Amino acid sequence: MKNKISCLCGACEFGVELENNEIGACHCHMCQKWAAGLFMAAHLKNAVDFTSIKSAKVYVSSEWGRRIFCENCGTILAWQMADASFTAVSAGALENKDGLVYAEEIFVDEKVPAYPLAESTRKKTGVEVFAQFES
Repeated sequence: MKNKISCLCGACEFGVELENNEIGACHCHMCQKWAAGLFMAAHLKNAVDFTSIKSAKVYVSSEWGRRIFCENCGTILAWQMADASFTAVSAGALENKDGLVYAEEIFVDEKVPAYPLAESTRKKTGVEVFAQFES
């Protein structure tokens, strides 16, 4: 699924290919601080070299992941594995949201209780997420 990512100020704009039409929510403590709540994202089919995108800033948030945002306006663009083997782009930064389906929640064991999400989704704890990436 081809799409485009853009930020509030327009400095960061690039094409992406989504793995499918699903979006999910990450409830981990880091995403809560980064996104001021849960991080809604879509998985990319291919890796993106964010260092080549003008105004995209890469913040190494842990030994296994990095967060990408616009250095001008602060728009959250993506989360990427340290080795770039997996990238999740911000669902809010997608230009075309038609046909997207809310399908998964991860780090549900760290979820803020005040977010009563009603949809029935696949749910994974932090342990289950790490196990998936290690396999």
